[in-house]
Amino acid sequence: MIEFDDLGARRRIALAMRNGNQFVKDKVKQTALHAERGAKQRAPVDTGYMRNSIQSILGDTECIVSANAEYSAYVEFGTIYRSPKPYFFPAVVEAKAWLISEMRRGGIL
Repeated sequence: MIEFDDLGARRRIALAMRNGNQFVKDKVKQTALHAERGAKQRAPVDTGYMRNSIQSILGDTECIVSANAEYSAYVEFGTIYRSPKPYFFPAVVEAKAWLISEMRRGGIL
C-alpha cells in the first residue's frame, strides 16, 4: 500500500475517489502500472519467472501490485546466505513520487 505521511493528503485523495473523481481514479491505476513496470525493469532475471510473476490488479478505487513468485521476498530482502537485491520497493517509492506530483498538478494536493 502506498502510504502518505500527510494525513490531510490521504484524506483528500480518498475523498476525491469516493466522490467519483475520474482524474484521481485514472492516476491511481496509472501509478499501479508505473510500479509494476518499474519492478519488472529492476527485477534480477535468471529464468524470468519472478519478473513474469509481477502483476497489477486494477480495481475501481484501489489497485494491487504484487510479485507472486514464492521467492520474491527473499530476493527483495535477502537471506542470511544472499544479499538483498531490492527491485519492488524502489519501484513503489518511485511510483508514489509520481502520484504525488500528478495529484499536485491536478489540484488535489
